[in-house]
Amino acid sequence: MNLATVATSSIGKKFIAAFTGLVMVVFTIGHLTGNLLLLMGPKFFNDYALFLEHLFHGWAVLLADLVLLVVVVSHIWAGVNVQLRRGEARPRDYESKQDAGGASQKSFASSTMIFTGVALLVFIVVHLLNFKWGATQTIPLEHGEHMRNLYGLVVTKFGQPLFAFGYIAMMMLFGVHISHGIWSACQSLGLANDKYLPILQKLGWGLSFLLAFGFIILPGLIFGFNSYFVEANQTYLQTMMGRG
Repeated sequence: MNLATVATSSIGKKFIAAFTGLVMVVFTIGHLTGNLLLLMGPKFFNDYALFLEHLFHGWAVLLADLVLLVVVVSHIWAGVNVQLRRGEARPRDYESKQDAGGASQKSFASSTMIFTGVALLVFIVVHLLNFKWGATQTIPLEHGEHMRNLYGLVVTKFGQPLFAFGYIAMMMLFGVHISHGIWSACQSLGLANDKYLPILQKLGWGLSFLLAFGFIILPGLIFGFNSYFVEANQTYLQTMMGRG
């Protein structure tokens, strides 16, 4: 049996969906940590973004982007196949309304995984178009270099009601998605048995809440105290532009 055969088997797809899902959870922890640095001010946040952009002469970001692309595509492919197969195998009528019990118990999060997943995929595309590839004011540096004012971009976007509350709604869906995904992935990878599964479920729920809350707090604060963040951005720009 070769690797391709294993990967396309039912067990292989579950393993791929689980492993790639946990990789993305680890990434979101790092991404959230970076996002929250915005609360330390525009200089700190923009310098951090510039550091990442130039890390290993730009190769670090490029490599991370390529790895994440493979991970996301693999997760979508495996996850959709697992959910469709699960739907085909699901009992009908009376039995379909019952909890499976034990390790495979049904919940709102588990039964909506494919829908929240599709919504999050759309969100990722919109997020990249706005923040990674969107037009951004640049700040001149020494030696003719320029730095993107990502702080100002985030403050501008989250100062808009539709964008801020849309982001918050999507982060709620993200929390729902991973509240099932974290412990289910660990179970699929053989990291939990029936004895420790309840503990793992609670840890998964707790982590999903913390991540969702962490991503929600930033647009909430920026929208609620927008004048403070706008003033901080303007003061920062005046300082940076006045250096020359």
